[in-house]
Amino acid sequence: MHDGWWTSLGWRWVLGGALVIGGCFDPDQVDQTSGGTSEGSAATGPGSTSAGMTSSVDPTTGLDAGSASATGSTGRLSTGPESTTSDSGSGSSGSSSSGADSSSGMPASCMDGRVNQDETDVDCGGSICDPCDNGQVCGVASDCLSTSCDAGVCIDYCAAGCLLVASNNAGTVYVYETDTLTEIASFPGMPNVQSVAGGEAGFIYAGASSQVFDIDVTTGAVTPLGAGLLSGFLYGTSVDSAGNIYLSSSSMADVRILLPDGSDGGIVDVLAGSNLRSTTFGPDGSFYLTAFGGNFVERWGPGLIYDGTFGGGGLGSPFGITARSDGTVIVASQNNGAYYVYTAAGAFVSSTAIACGGQVRNVAVDADDTLYVGCYSDGRVAVFSQANVEVDSILVDTPGGVGMLYEWPGPPP
Repeated sequence: MHDGWWTSLGWRWVLGGALVIGGCFDPDQVDQTSGGTSEGSAATGPGSTSAGMTSSVDPTTGLDAGSASATGSTGRLSTGPESTTSDSGSGSSGSSSSGADSSSGMPASCMDGRVNQDETDVDCGGSICDPCDNGQVCGVASDCLSTSCDAGVCIDYCAAGCLLVASNNAGTVYVYETDTLTEIASFPGMPNVQSVAGGEAGFIYAGASSQVFDIDVTTGAVTPLGAGLLSGFLYGTSVDSAGNIYLSSSSMADVRILLPDGSDGGIVDVLAGSNLRSTTFGPDGSFYLTAFGGNFVERWGPGLIYDGTFGGGGLGSPFGITARSDGTVIVASQNNGAYYVYTAAGAFVSSTAIACGGQVRNVAVDADDTLYVGCYSDGRVAVFSQANVEVDSILVDTPGGVGMLYEWPGPPP
């Protein structure tokens, strides 16, 4: 008979350095390949040797202190095949295939501060958790609160540019997704709207008659600004990097600036032009204004330092103006049925005919330098590629204003 002793768990046997619990063990059935006792071998109790190994058993606990099978790194008893988690410092973080976090043994969740389950970032994305905020990792659009996943990162909806079109007759600003040219939102209630521009934090500004409307895309609220400071039809609306609003009209001799709260921000002193139309900023901060009465464009360098006028190439009745990412300036002629391209300094480059039946108004470009031209009389916005070829069209009643929005707070409406 092999040595053992009785405990409250039953008989414990020491066999070849291994501790076995229970009273129904047949020591002669131990797998010989495991180093256990085979027939004819000796195991004479505590301190005895088996297969060349010494078993040192603690008589108080009954544990073989040298047995890796019996204990973990701290001498804890291994009681079955499910006991695979050791003390701190062992194991791996993250989720197991069963949905449990192996570092804590707790079930994985959308509130555990880890990237597990099918999450794309910490506690967000995937099919289980809420969508991620801007700047977090994503795989597809649905991983993002904004529904915009760009190069594996959640970004603002409209970050690549959403098209704004102000309809004069409808008194409404429409918002279009530029990839599909589908309408995603509309904001009515602005009589005589003539121009439109996107601001920061999801605000849109629409120039009308002697006032500009502040549109909050989050709430849908439309608020008039500039009472007493503005006059005439506001054909031009643009916004600088600080959120200040620049407004021009045929009834004002200078460009009026409103601060983001609608208060008076001063003027841009117009030195040469008259019958003013539209404005824009170039990528270097230069400021441009079309002067319908002079058939030219006025330019101010960065910091609003006046730099003179330019035209040429047959430009007449200049109305809409915008700038591409390379700094080239595009000017639409209201009556010539064409737009004209100039360098940032004003040198003529080319002209492109537009199939508009009459009155070409405002223009805008998106982040890909696609050009949008408002054909006011035709009731459409013509879409031109970077190669100056018309590639598409959007039907909109009297599109007086055309602009871009580059920040939409949250998902589309």
